[in-house]
Amino acid sequence: TTASQMSAYLLLRTESQTKVGLAVGAQGVANLCAAFPGGWIGDRYGRSTAIRMAACFGACGYAGVALAVNLASTLTAQKQWYCIAAALFFVGLYTGSQNPNVEAIFGDSVPSGSRSKIYARKSSLRTAGNSVGPIVSVCVFAYLGNDWKAPELRWCITFGAFCFIAPCCFA
Repeated sequence: TTASQMSAYLLLRTESQTKVGLAVGAQGVANLCAAFPGGWIGDRYGRSTAIRMAACFGACGYAGVALAVNLASTLTAQKQWYCIAAALFFVGLYTGSQNPNVEAIFGDSVPSGSRSKIYARKSSLRTAGNSVGPIVSVCVFAYLGNDWKAPELRWCITFGAFCFIAPCCFA
């Protein structure tokens, strides 16, 4: 999901900047806490096993985000905030546990003499990839109207979550 849309959605629902910060902070803390265990699991049990475990965290997290934002009519703002914060925690677990393993596989598969060139390309692709979320958001808001209200934000967040969940099925 695009972070700005998630933050805007949480702010609309909770009317609390503190709760927005706490939810996003839960993701960051989980990311930090999962990095070392994720790397250890990759070294101990294999990187593919660690990446599959991370994909499960990510799929659960993004499915939880999509579910929580689409159940807005049945949940109080407070309950929805708890659900989103918990889901973002799982997204943080995903990010922290998969990144060391993916980076290790990438580093192992690139010959030493050509690493700088490949890493520069990888960085460019990552930057380009980070533009997909905002581009999708622009398209959705252009189609639905440039109103940052809950229904439009719900579409963007749900689309972003499903774009993540689909590849997890192949991990």
